[in-house]
Amino acid sequence: MIIFRLRYLIIFFFFFPHVQAQKNQATLVFFEEEDLSRLIESIMIENKNCKAGIWYLEIKDSSIFLLSKTFLPNLIKQSTVKNNELYMTTIDNKIVFILTDSEYDFLFRKTFFRSELPEFSDLDYVYFYNFSFWHLQNKDKTFYVKQEKKYNCN
Repeated sequence: MIIFRLRYLIIFFFFFPHVQAQKNQATLVFFEEEDLSRLIESIMIENKNCKAGIWYLEIKDSSIFLLSKTFLPNLIKQSTVKNNELYMTTIDNKIVFILTDSEYDFLFRKTFFRSELPEFSDLDYVYFYNFSFWHLQNKDKTFYVKQEKKYNCN
């Protein structure tokens, strides 16, 4: 009986930290579609005066995307709640995080580089802020802004 419990304890200690480490990491990726990168870059340049938050792209499905800003603790928490993958790329010399289900991995090329993300307590991730957002659409291999909502920057 003791050997049985010891075996589960060993499995738990070796497996559980590995799962936790994966959730606190973001893999560096590059978009396969240059049109999408250029569209995101143009929006970022147009809104460069809004300093608060970090840029992120949420891939809803292969043709619908949400581009906005958020705070890193919110994004990390959102990725764990929805059990989505968190990736990152660079556009216009800025880090852009990508939140998506792993079935949409074909939209970008993964690298072997990972970035460790800081851990936040449960109370640290609740930040309320009105960030502008853009709904992007892919139709006939062309990306465009379907809807946008802009808020004034502080």
